[in-house]
Amino acid sequence: MKRFAALVLLLMLLPLSGCNGNLLTVEGAMQPPRLTEQQNAIYEALKAQVGSNIQLKYPQTGEYRSAFVFKNIDSEPTNEAIVFYQNSLQANSGTAVRVNVLDQTGDGSWVSMCDIAGEAADVDQIVFGNFGSGDPVNLVIGYRGDGKRNRILTIYRYAEGMLRAVDSREYEALSLLRTPDTPLDHLVYVSNKGNSAQTTAKLLCYEPQKGFVVKDEVAMYEPVEEYVNLVSGYIAGNGSGQQSALFMDGKVGNELCTEILTVYNDALYNCTYQENAKNNLVTATLRDQTLYSSDISHDRYYKVPHLALMPGYNNTSGLSYTEWMAYEEGRFLIKETSYVDTANGFRFQVPDNWKEEVSASVLADQNEVKFFRYTGDLKDETQEILRIRTLQRSDTAQKNLEGYFKIASIGQIGYWAKINPDADERYRLTKEDVYARFSTLL
Repeated sequence: MKRFAALVLLLMLLPLSGCNGNLLTVEGAMQPPRLTEQQNAIYEALKAQVGSNIQLKYPQTGEYRSAFVFKNIDSEPTNEAIVFYQNSLQANSGTAVRVNVLDQTGDGSWVSMCDIAGEAADVDQIVFGNFGSGDPVNLVIGYRGDGKRNRILTIYRYAEGMLRAVDSREYEALSLLRTPDTPLDHLVYVSNKGNSAQTTAKLLCYEPQKGFVVKDEVAMYEPVEEYVNLVSGYIAGNGSGQQSALFMDGKVGNELCTEILTVYNDALYNCTYQENAKNNLVTATLRDQTLYSSDISHDRYYKVPHLALMPGYNNTSGLSYTEWMAYEEGRFLIKETSYVDTANGFRFQVPDNWKEEVSASVLADQNEVKFFRYTGDLKDETQEILRIRTLQRSDTAQKNLEGYFKIASIGQIGYWAKINPDADERYRLTKEDVYARFSTLL
């Protein structure tokens, strides 16, 4: 059962982790992903230009995770192909990654336009932005060397078949932040270089006479060792409006915390941390659960998870509910309470009255969680309400599933629930309730 839970957890973390570990990098896997017909044509064109000793390199975080990235980065109407690779004979020598731009000819074939050396051996992430520099779009590549903080971001312009670097800086984390009040993108990056010795987030903007300059910077929560998840979404603005925001989940020892950045009138604000303030909201986001800020309502208003012990448990090793908090007008408000099982990859939204009156226990041998009314003693599970079980498809025929019904499945993994029809009506759920409240993390 432990092996099964580990498999589910691995499947869940792969799209979230950015493949930061060597074992999770695509080029370090036993078999590389199979190329599409278009990618194969580009690969053959690349070989014709640079030779056959090619090892593809994959961005490790961010939106673009392929070694082949398609984007229109010039004034022509068609997309270019950007390919990241290394000479396979030098793959383990720390040699800088190569960046090759290919364009499609009138007959549909691909041809290499330029080939440049990057700033480090690995690609951390890439973003595309319109910063008002006069270019249709700028390519931003974050390079990763040895160590968590040894990273370089380089901004490129592509014109007349050449990729040229126009700015380069050290960074620890970077992201675009788009605001509805301007067609231009904001580039936010974190580093400990700049006007202060403390780690700060910096707003990088383009000015016609100066090029790319740091327009503003704000202090970041100093205990953070590394930012592991950055997402751009919304928070509620003043009145009924929405405001673009960057949610940054960072590691603090064995915990995670979240900082929220916004831009207003070319000024950068950290909503959850102010240097030298007596109380900072960031401390309310500290959690020992590997859950990132998430768009649980699918409206880009991201919520920050916070743990609350279930009734009857009095230490951090006990079972917890997850409270999903929204940032509104200088404070956090709880919008949803869920039971989140990261090992088995699901979230179950609980009714409001469960939080103070319903607890749970885990039946490890059944890979099951059981919810029951708490009467003051965790050993008293007689007032059972609901069970949720996770099974591999191959196990369903061997398990006793009498009274259970299937609520979801992903690949070979299935989720089953059992409702106690005799449960107190104040807590009892229908099948429709269970379907509506259940969601997977995969």
